[in-house]
Amino acid sequence: TGLSYHGSNVARSTVRFFESSTTSVSTVDAVPKASDTKSMLEDMSDGSIMVFDADYPIPTAETTYYAPCFNASDYFTAEQMEKGVYLIGAEYLSSVEAGGNDNTVHLHHMGATVGFNTCDPANPVSNGQDIIYSWAPGTHPLAFPPSAGVKVGGGNGVMSFGMNIHYDNPNGIDGLLDSTGNRWYYVDEPREHEVGQFTVGDAVVALRGVSVGAGQTGHDFTCPGTCTEKLFDGPVTVFSEGLHLHETGVRIINELVRDGKVVNRAIVDYFDFRQNGINAIRQKPFTVYPGDSFRTRCYFDNNDNSTTFGLGTREEMCQSLMLYYPSNRNNGMGYCAPKDWLGDCTASYDGMFVSD
Repeated sequence: TGLSYHGSNVARSTVRFFESSTTSVSTVDAVPKASDTKSMLEDMSDGSIMVFDADYPIPTAETTYYAPCFNASDYFTAEQMEKGVYLIGAEYLSSVEAGGNDNTVHLHHMGATVGFNTCDPANPVSNGQDIIYSWAPGTHPLAFPPSAGVKVGGGNGVMSFGMNIHYDNPNGIDGLLDSTGNRWYYVDEPREHEVGQFTVGDAVVALRGVSVGAGQTGHDFTCPGTCTEKLFDGPVTVFSEGLHLHETGVRIINELVRDGKVVNRAIVDYFDFRQNGINAIRQKPFTVYPGDSFRTRCYFDNNDNSTTFGLGTREEMCQSLMLYYPSNRNNGMGYCAPKDWLGDCTASYDGMFVSD
């Protein structure tokens, strides 16, 4: 049988098949609706903050990355900064919600970041901060597990917030003002574990300028076990994974490999950036041990050789973005890609192949 749509108004959805009539939804960790996650965060939190830059003028260039920095002390009292508070989740804050204009059509994606230094007054950008929450079309709010959080203040916690916003302005429209940002939810009581981020595939877009290839093609990346040995002091739990491609991406797989065997596989068989640009995988949390490796495979469908890897909307990426606990940020950046300067986290790029 085949699948077809009526007209051009389509939407992505999921059907879950159960093994037997006795299998209940609760045993397979059904994913809550966006409204349910938001309500849960509101109920659990002691407060929230909105981080955004009011009325930022979107440049007329086709692709712009904007990364402002904001000191945490501008959002929390001196007492809170001294004692420490703990982030427990985040959600996308539209420009309209922040009191600005609706520029969603020009927003490709947004990363909400945290930094462990205050902003540099001479150059207040958030480049180099850790991306904890990522938004693209279709992304829901995110709640951390009950035992995990991100410490702010308290002597060794987060000291600044940032955003990494990708604006798309292909027609060069002038005069656009945007107030897009994010909302962080927090609690006053400590969380047992610190949340960290880990991105594999081509985490830093090392292949920028390399052709995706004509027709149906695929690209393979392998993150070696030396990377998890460097980053993790012991077993860690991955509780969130999002797979990311751009407009010619059609399929993506990320596999966790241990002793030569695949022990976890995240897969999106029908990728559509318009429906879900960072596709949150519906899976149970899984454990990564030091020495485990990752194998990421991305598939593309392109008419010719003109599309290359890069940062632009009409360029391509191949990434799996994971959040885990417990984190030890002293062990280095959580990025794995085919770049020598990443040292133990230098991924191998296994080349392009023709897809079936």
